Parts: sequence; C-alpha cells; structure tokens
Amino acid sequence: MRQDSMYNISADVTMLQLNLCIWQKEQYSNRLQKSAMLPRLLWVRREIDLKQLHMTVFKHLRQVFSEWADWTHPETTRAPKAGGANLRNLIEFPYRLKEGEQMTKQQFDALSDEEAFNLCFKGVVEGDNDGKIQTSSTFNIERMAYQLEFKNSAGYYGLCKCCEKPNCRGCLVPYNDAQSSVSDLIDKFGLRRNDTLFE
Repeated sequence: MRQDSMYNISADVTMLQLNLCIWQKEQYSNRLQKSAMLPRLLWVRREIDLKQLHMTVFKHLRQVFSEWADWTHPETTRAPKAGGANLRNLIEFPYRLKEGEQMTKQQFDALSDEEAFNLCFKGVVEGDNDGKIQTSSTFNIERMAYQLEFKNSAGYYGLCKCCEKPNCRGCLVPYNDAQSSVSDLIDKFGLRRNDTLFE
C-alpha cells in the first residue's frame, strides 16, 4: 500500500465506490428498477469487519433516508424549487414503526443509528445477504433499502475472486460475518494499493 500525498491518505484506509441511484416502479408492474446512477467515493478503515462496513455506509447516507421520509410523507410541506426535481414523486418511504403509519422525518431522526439500520435493513440483519450473489429480481426494498456488493472484477465469464463462481454480477456483502474484515476481502481480490482519482 502506498500513501497518497494529494489526499494524505494512510495505508490503513481504502476507497469504497458507492453507485447511488433511484429505485422507481416500472410502468406496468410493481417491480423496481434503478435509474439516475450517481457515483460517490467513501474512505473506510481496512480493519473494520463487514458488519461495521454496513453501518459505516449507512451512517454516511442516513441524511438521504431522512429526506426521503420527509418528501414522501402525506402531510409534508416540502415543495420542489422551480426547475428542480420533484422529490414528492419518489416511492413511499416503506419503513414503519407502527403498522400502516408512515414515519415522519422527526420520528426517523429520533432513532439511534442502530435502531434506524435495523428498521431499514431487516433483510440484511436476518441474513438475506449472507452467501448470496447480487440479483435485482430478488431485491425487496421493504427488506433492505440498498444493496452493498463486492463487484466481480474478473469479467462476466471469469471466476469471481470473492465467490469463485462464473457469471457473477457481484457478491452481496454479508452482515453476520464477524470474522472477515475489509482488509481480508482486499487481500482476496489481490488488491495491493489505494486507488484514487489520479490513477
């Protein structure tokens, strides 16, 4: 591992690329599809385990959930700016403290990070990601708000370095694996340096 003099990044962190997108319902079905992908970069510590990785990403994105709850609440007073995107057209915030009652921004913000994660990622906490490959056909937004995956860098026909299977589009990051760290996975993929925007 090297040290990036531009970012002053030390060897104990690595870059995580987040491809943020909007889930929208298809026109003639209830199936969700991704649109408007927006890549973002997040630096994470290499020694954290995969459960901590899930929580690190969630904490980074928590404000997005808060805004989502606010914009889609039936009693919201938010209105789009002239010429701006109408976020009131987002799909309904699906996570509930009480059955049949949509959460407000204030209720969501009052939750601890752990409570909010457990509410929005029941599927992840219950093991839906463990040992699974990525497939949009089985994605259920009520069980998890997004998917974290290790992308197969070997190409569609090559063996994935994570699951060692061909035709893998990406391996979902397990949650209940306290034995593996980010560093272990970096070693498994054979990565030896911090990638940056400059290389």
